[in-house]
Amino acid sequence: MRKRTQPESSSSSSPASKSEPRATDEQIKTSSNDSIHVSSAKRSGLVWTVAFATLICASYGVYYYQYEHMPPPLTAEQAGRRGFSELEAMKHVKALTQLGPHAVGSDALDRALQYVLAASQKIKESKHWEADVEVDFFHAKSGANRVGTGVFKGKTLIYSDLNHIVLRILPKYASEAGENAILVSSHIDTVSAGEGAGDCSSCVAVMLELARVMSQWAHEFKNAVIFLFNTGEEEGLNGAHSFVTQHPWSTTIRVAVDLEAMGIGGRSALFQAGPNLWAVENFAAVAKYPSGQIIGQDLFASGVFGTATDFQVYTEVAGLSGLDFAYTDKSAVYHTKAIEACDSAFIYYAPFYLHPSWLNMHYNMVQSLVRFDRNPGGTPEWLGNVIFAVVIAVVSCLTLVYLLSYVHLSGAKGPIAFASFILVGLSIIMVSSGIIPPFSEETARAVNIVHIVDASGKFGGKQEPSSYIALYSATPGKLTKEVEQIKEGFVCGRDNVIDFVTSSMKYGCLTDDNSEGGWSQSDIPTIHVNSDTVDTEGNENERITQVSIDMKGAKRLTLAINAKEIEDFTFKVRRTFK
Repeated sequence: MRKRTQPESSSSSSPASKSEPRATDEQIKTSSNDSIHVSSAKRSGLVWTVAFATLICASYGVYYYQYEHMPPPLTAEQAGRRGFSELEAMKHVKALTQLGPHAVGSDALDRALQYVLAASQKIKESKHWEADVEVDFFHAKSGANRVGTGVFKGKTLIYSDLNHIVLRILPKYASEAGENAILVSSHIDTVSAGEGAGDCSSCVAVMLELARVMSQWAHEFKNAVIFLFNTGEEEGLNGAHSFVTQHPWSTTIRVAVDLEAMGIGGRSALFQAGPNLWAVENFAAVAKYPSGQIIGQDLFASGVFGTATDFQVYTEVAGLSGLDFAYTDKSAVYHTKAIEACDSAFIYYAPFYLHPSWLNMHYNMVQSLVRFDRNPGGTPEWLGNVIFAVVIAVVSCLTLVYLLSYVHLSGAKGPIAFASFILVGLSIIMVSSGIIPPFSEETARAVNIVHIVDASGKFGGKQEPSSYIALYSATPGKLTKEVEQIKEGFVCGRDNVIDFVTSSMKYGCLTDDNSEGGWSQSDIPTIHVNSDTVDTEGNENERITQVSIDMKGAKRLTLAINAKEIEDFTFKVRRTFK
């Protein structure tokens, strides 16, 4: 049995006891009345506190080296003809951003296409003499895009009149290279609310600079490389669909690499890949700065982010394997006008990433939380804070599970607990007093304002067209504060669900105050059913419906077919111009 004994005095005759450090002794008696002393050394609380602080600093050092320590950007002179220049790529970003928002159907998009076309022609003119560079201005007349998963599941998107720039680079004296191509893809078009520096002029800029570099090395390649600068991505991935289903080069593609943005900064990481693993294995083997997230693919496929990328078309429609890269920092406010600028961004290639210097890991988590809510207005604003706190607590406990036992034995529980309570208390006081705002400019809520002219009579039961202003957001919480500040008679709720085809408003606020100006009934496109018959002579009783659409002054029309009501169909487009 064990018996607690008093420590031996310093006058003990044993010389070993004088040299041993102070300890808590335990005496174990044996059958022969002899005893064995077992000592457990104690370390001061200061030692454990310093060790804990060292662990935190070391962890941050690893994070800083992995995510914030980036190579310096190179000028064109420093990079040379065969090197990637980040500063040259940034010139493309600024040039495209200065065009303003360039959504599909806008004059600004035509100018953006001409800019990319001119840059591609310049690459062709300055290529290596043993390389072939082909530039194709591709026009897709019409098509129907239907994907089976993700945010557009159950919808078929009809598109027409999309223009793309396609650039192919291959060795001049290897004829078989053209039949085995690698696709690198991104989109030129932007949302109507932002200039697109992040999504995705930065991607276009990286591709242009990368194409320039490859045009100097292509004579050593075994495969062709196709750069697709498409339009129509923001309307529902239509640009990628039109290319893989209509362009003759699409049949030569063996692997696809998609560049995207779900934020406006940070390192570009691999977040989707497959279905074959060899693409990931090759990326990990050759990339100097490989970066990826395992959980990203599952979350993205589940639709929790409420968005999609062209990679979905390449895998589902074209049956390709490949890699999908994106950066996600400040995702709460991307696709907005104020943030879609390129003031402090630098583009880096290795493989590709955009880096502002003040980012940190916790900040990224906050940015991601505002995009997880699939039911805006249906959950309280404090829910995100609770989720964030739980995640931090779980990660901290799992990380420190082995260290906590030593902290307990060391006697440093008091100082560490006291410091933790002080830190939490100061945080609450600073946020409550307004010294540190709970939301900053970078994490503020992004709110969509849309002018709706409804000709269906759905709202208010009116037979004639009526006009409304809709206010909605993709971030958690109700819009009570915003409505109080705007003071335009908005009524919020979940009664009026609006499907914008490429997005939807499940919770939002509507008002008809001051909404009658800026439009007239003569501007409203109309749809007319010319005929609706069933072909009884065929074996399948095929139903044929002919409709005509008068576009009036509209430049673009988004037409969606409810795949739940119409399971299988084909369509033909016949154009008449007045």
